[in-house]
Amino acid sequence: MPLFVKTLFSFPFLTLSTFSTYLYTSIQTLFDKLKYFFLA
Repeated sequence: MPLFVKTLFSFPFLTLSTFSTYLYTSIQTLFDKLKYFFLA
């Protein structure tokens, strides 16, 4: 039961972490595209 509770509590944090990593990667890609656009 404690393991189940721990998993239940850690799941939202894991999802948030994955989402923030994805968001950060997307922003980095966007900035790279903008940089190439302005340099071209």
